[in-house]
Amino acid sequence: MKIHSFLILPIAILAMSGCVSRYALLEHPITKEQKYCSNKGWGWIGAPLAISEHNDCLDQLQAQGYKTINNRPSTNNEDNKKAGDAKASASSLATTEYQNGKASVSEKTINSKNGYFKITLPSGWIQKKPPQALQNVDVQVYAENPQKDLVLLITTENASDIQDLSGYGKLLQSKLSEELSESNSSGIHRINVNGHDAIRFDTSGIAQGVKVHYLMTVLQTEKELIKLNGWTVESKFHNSRRELEALTEEVYLQ
Repeated sequence: MKIHSFLILPIAILAMSGCVSRYALLEHPITKEQKYCSNKGWGWIGAPLAISEHNDCLDQLQAQGYKTINNRPSTNNEDNKKAGDAKASASSLATTEYQNGKASVSEKTINSKNGYFKITLPSGWIQKKPPQALQNVDVQVYAENPQKDLVLLITTENASDIQDLSGYGKLLQSKLSEELSESNSSGIHRINVNGHDAIRFDTSGIAQGVKVHYLMTVLQTEKELIKLNGWTVESKFHNSRRELEALTEEVYLQ
């Protein structure tokens, strides 16, 4: 049981802020085919994610034999040029929907990786490929709202391993608090989500000098515990709490 799995990304990505734009042109030495990796992100959440995804894109293409011709932060003019070029090669890049994904203007229902449940993401949210920092975590759904600096990570636990849902919640809360300085946690609340018993708590604190706030909800189903962890920076949590709570209400078993 990887109790700490939901902590890995929040702690890792909050070391950076601001706006970043990354652009790289790669060419295959034999076929001479060229492909692009291009990523842009804003804010405490978006900027580190852009860098992580850019590195993932480079790793995948280099594994296929492509060599980097140019790899640097891009200017606005380069962004405009590479956007058209990248679109032309999108069909040949398996991760294009993640690398060049844009926020959906309408709701989108997606299935979990194991097919056990589905969730409807509201407008503004993007389903993303989990960053490299989560490569050893069995992520079921990973999504973000880049305009609001919100992130959602969903993992599961075998329900037969957990006998006391409230006790499990206290353990999760304790593990999260240990990773933060000046941590503060709410009580653990028993709730009902779409007919399923569930618990919810929020924890705030400082991670690498940044004030962060997490909202954790755990749904108890017959086979799996579905763990939804949403987070953002402290200053945005109050106005975003209801949106993070509402995501839980969009989870349904298949």
